[in-house]
Amino acid sequence: VSTVKAVADDDHLLIMSEAGQIMRIRAGDVSEVGRNTKGVVVMRLEDGDRVASVDVVPESVEETDAGDEDEEDDG
Repeated sequence: VSTVKAVADDDHLLIMSEAGQIMRIRAGDVSEVGRNTKGVVVMRLEDGDRVASVDVVPESVEETDAGDEDEEDDG
């Protein structure tokens, strides 16, 4: 277990490993129970790699490109 987060089904989990592997998954797509009650594997890592961080991206946050932001002229 790396961390425990409260999420809604439509939220996304953003998981990053120490080696730089990044995974984004919809929280509702993660099984609640695994086989033989051993838990659920969300991200497979190479030997020696570990989860560095897990963040929740709420469903209300929309993806935007930096170039799509509205710019205002001051003059």
